[in-house]
Amino acid sequence: MRHSIQVLTTALVLLAFVATPALAGPVEFAVGAYGGMNLSLEHDASAGTVIGAKVRVVPPIPMVGFEAWYAHFGYENPGEMVAQDELSLALDGEGFNMWGIDALIGTVRGVAGFKWYGIVGVNSAEFDEFGKNETKRKLGGELGFGLEITPPALSLGIEGRGTVIFPDLSGDFTEKLLTVTVGLNYHF
Repeated sequence: MRHSIQVLTTALVLLAFVATPALAGPVEFAVGAYGGMNLSLEHDASAGTVIGAKVRVVPPIPMVGFEAWYAHFGYENPGEMVAQDELSLALDGEGFNMWGIDALIGTVRGVAGFKWYGIVGVNSAEFDEFGKNETKRKLGGELGFGLEITPPALSLGIEGRGTVIFPDLSGDFTEKLLTVTVGLNYHF
């Protein structure tokens, strides 16, 4: 329930930016898919994969954009990386799912060229508690940077990103993940 309220609140904030008449100007949208690898920064767990999808909204505010995203983190052998104290990441098959919302600071419009930007955001991963048959969501965060290359006369952008993900900002689960991904964005 709490996660749903957070997602709804964030969606309403994004909608307010888009619908504010005082900020008259074009709003841009993009959808994208990406894949790559993730690596634990705390333990010697093996590297894993990450695949995901996202929706970008670029309001008429210069140098700012927002993205809502979903990612699946997969592991051949998650090992120690997923268990810490009384919490473990809720594995679905051989990985876990994460949702997030990011603010992009820099050149994120669909214009042609090389566009660098910074990433700061929040995410939500699901955790199992040892000795209990229920899961709980934790608020996490991420920091990173990205580069999108958009050729002239195309609405497609080729994007590369590097982020550090903190799945739990409360400190109960201290694992950090480094992700490196590449993907495609379609701007409309």
